[in-house]
Amino acid sequence: MRTADTIYQDLLPDLPGVPEPMVERALIRCAQELCRRARVWPVWTDPVTIKNGVTEYDMELPSGAQVIVIERATRNGAPMAMTPWTFIQAPPQQAHGARIVPGRISFQTNGLVDGDEVCFRAVLAPADNAPGVPDEVFDPYSDLLAAGIKSRLMLTPGQPFTNLELGAANAQAWSAGVSAACLRAWRGHTDGTRRSRVMWC
Repeated sequence: MRTADTIYQDLLPDLPGVPEPMVERALIRCAQELCRRARVWPVWTDPVTIKNGVTEYDMELPSGAQVIVIERATRNGAPMAMTPWTFIQAPPQQAHGARIVPGRISFQTNGLVDGDEVCFRAVLAPADNAPGVPDEVFDPYSDLLAAGIKSRLMLTPGQPFTNLELGAANAQAWSAGVSAACLRAWRGHTDGTRRSRVMWC
């Protein structure tokens, strides 16, 4: 897990006097956007065995993580057709009486029989209250995250480190880098047609 102090000193020449909490907030926001758009933090769930028609199980998430999308599934180790399901937790007033259970996957059993072993690939992102960014996101994208942080903070009006020209240049570098990461992610996304729906409840 990498926290803001990992990158703070490197940002000071371009953001003189910036408070570390602002860097921390910007780091989390940039990492969230990168994970949402480019799906750079994928994890496979532990396998679950279908038994007595049970179609849901608890998924333990890393500390400070949230699920963005469940995009792939396997049945007994072989790819299983499914429709990627984006996890957007409904506010309580929009849940229509349903009980929202974070960390539980519910899925249809069409074609599945008792004894089948099912796994899901979920894409994660740091939660709002995450203490930092996981190594697997920070390490390959540290320069890109730095550009994103600079663009966010330099474009903040009325600050000693406000720099609209340099902020715009970093915003362009950030946008181009995220787009390149998205392209790499989609080039590797070759599961074919997905039909079964997976639900996160």
